[in-house]
Amino acid sequence: MNGHLRRCQSALRAHVPTSTLRAQGLPPPCIWPSLNRLRSPVLGHTPSERGFSLIETLIALGLLVIGVLAVTTVFTEGQRILGDAERRRAAVWLGREKMEEKVGQAYDALVEGGDMNERIEDGMLIGEDRHGGIIRVWTVEPDRPAPGMARVGVTTRWSERGAIRSFRVVGFKARGRAPS
Repeated sequence: MNGHLRRCQSALRAHVPTSTLRAQGLPPPCIWPSLNRLRSPVLGHTPSERGFSLIETLIALGLLVIGVLAVTTVFTEGQRILGDAERRRAAVWLGREKMEEKVGQAYDALVEGGDMNERIEDGMLIGEDRHGGIIRVWTVEPDRPAPGMARVGVTTRWSERGAIRSFRVVGFKARGRAPS
């Protein structure tokens, strides 16, 4: 058997065609697993160098998974930040909207209230409502900072990543006519 192997190896080194090996009573070289270390005369490399090994494939797959997870994390964080910014924008808009509504009223209507979400406590008008997880509270303090003026304050509160955030805007209304 050793003699056959040596003749096969020397035939392959000499680039002997398979038909010549068969004529000499030798099997084709692909039958001999130990011949895999020999260089292929056609391709110039060993058969083990032709493709990827299982280890190489697993390493490439692992790197791909790490890359996909990193990109997914970035997108998820971006979506969360975008959601926080949208909620903050909505809270600011709600606060300013209520401020414009209150300052646009006549002084007497402003300090007396009339909305079902408003109540008077200690001479001060207090109102509260909710919009999609944002709490909006407004106060109207008549005769502050001076008689004939009312201080209007609007505070919006919302939850952002477990913390309570708030926005406050303050305006003043003088006794007189409502703007037209």
